[in-house]
Amino acid sequence: MRSRMTLSFRSFSKLVVVGLATAAILIGTSTPGRAADPEPKHVLMLHSFGLRFKPWTVYAEAIRSEISRRRAVDFQDHSLVVARLSDDKSDAPFVEYLRALNAKQPPDLIMSIGAPAANFVQRHRKDLFPNTPMVLTAVEQRRVAFDKLGENDTVVGSTNTTIEFFENIMRVLPLTTTIAVVIGASPSETYWLEETRRRTAPLAGRVQIRYYNELSFEEIQKDAAAFHRIVRSSGSC
Repeated sequence: MRSRMTLSFRSFSKLVVVGLATAAILIGTSTPGRAADPEPKHVLMLHSFGLRFKPWTVYAEAIRSEISRRRAVDFQDHSLVVARLSDDKSDAPFVEYLRALNAKQPPDLIMSIGAPAANFVQRHRKDLFPNTPMVLTAVEQRRVAFDKLGENDTVVGSTNTTIEFFENIMRVLPLTTTIAVVIGASPSETYWLEETRRRTAPLAGRVQIRYYNELSFEEIQKDAAAFHRIVRSSGSC
């Protein structure tokens, strides 16, 4: 059941509804009630950044809540702690751990939350229960290798037109000359930093974009304050 569902970034919250509907179909929960099949289904949920990172945890909790309302489900949660690092040497041991943990009873569904989790499960799809249906959700479509999707894989993703964010700012505040982007240095954020630079190239000459990806919070505060003083003295925005 290879499929692809793409939503606009503005409709990203709808991932919850679409994601749970897709999961319901894949694990046989298309109708409410638990009486027909009381045996719990086993869902392996792979989280990109842990269980306390919003907004991914919001989507995950909403999907869990709705699926649980429809039938008995045993959720097995795992976090990719290395998603914030550039070293993936722990991939192989983690894959073996998941295989050993589910050796007696493979999951009925694999669900990834966020791009790092989607990338991880796609890298190791042949070793992570390839016959088990999988849903990649809460992920921007550019982060998915669609050519590597298997017959049991489904993507519930979003599309983000990066340049629109900047154009909207300039439309609402036409005197804007500089936009600051606060972003981190994790592998995922590095990807979006380069993607944003590429997508906003047409704005060169119209607005300066400052990226705060290599500074600490204190350094960002100092730099922003210094830049603000320069802007005020020059009378620009």
